[in-house]
Amino acid sequence: MTYLNEMDVMEVDLNNKALTWAAVRSVQRILKRQGYRRGKKAGSSSYHLSKSNVLARDSYVKVMHPVVCASPNASVVYLDESFIHQHYKRHNDSLFDPSDDLDVQRKENHKGRRYCFIADILDSPDMECQVVALDRVHIPAT
Repeated sequence: MTYLNEMDVMEVDLNNKALTWAAVRSVQRILKRQGYRRGKKAGSSSYHLSKSNVLARDSYVKVMHPVVCASPNASVVYLDESFIHQHYKRHNDSLFDPSDDLDVQRKENHKGRRYCFIADILDSPDMECQVVALDRVHIPAT
């Protein structure tokens, strides 16, 4: 709607909230009649494991299974590096033409702040869980 307003295809007073929303609804109706849809394009997957990740996961389980089963009170410590998505947007939720086979949906590359943490999973009913150390370090995403 803003684009149509800037290109002088339609005239909308953007300072008037009621008129702006009426124009948005009109443009949405026109686009729907033209066959456009809003949402995730069918047949595209946002997340999947690559073959190398599947092989790495399987080899990790083969190595860790004897370690975990060796002792009834085995303690396993995990290290992880997670991303906090500060400016989260819904994936692949955009306007698209369902008949366009050349339309490829793209994801943004930036991930936000990165936090590293270690978790220790204990099998002990009398031990309370506690945070031993918490260090927030901002590592720029590459």
